[in-house]
Amino acid sequence: MKKKDLLRSLNNHKGLADLTKITTVHVNSLNVNSRRKMSFYSSILKLKSVFQVSGYSGLLLGSPVILYEIIAFVVPGLTRSERRFLGPIVFGSSILFYTGLVFSYGVLAPAALNFFVTYAEGAVESLWSIDQYFEFILVLMFSTGLSFQV
Repeated sequence: MKKKDLLRSLNNHKGLADLTKITTVHVNSLNVNSRRKMSFYSSILKLKSVFQVSGYSGLLLGSPVILYEIIAFVVPGLTRSERRFLGPIVFGSSILFYTGLVFSYGVLAPAALNFFVTYAEGAVESLWSIDQYFEFILVLMFSTGLSFQV
């Protein structure tokens, strides 16, 4: 799945069908049983997954505006020398945060999912719900983005 298709599927409002397309990026790259599918344990989890992905995506896409509002509040209290350093710090930390997101999605998530799915493969069958999958991926991405920023 190309990045354009991923963004297009996030912007469409077809609901759960598009969310499951996103999961195929990592699940198909695991080199495990190709019949493995995500599952729901409750009907409310479908709706929760849609809201969870929408909320995190909105937070991610709205973060420049949120950051601008925070800076606009703080800038009047800064001295001129402090204001001079604010632009490069904000720009650098934003680049590092988004680099962390890309690294997490492209490198860490496939490796972590491969480990968790194949760990004790012969003894235990791993069943992932789509809710657990999205929670794992989103928390991994945001925590990696924050660690890159620091």
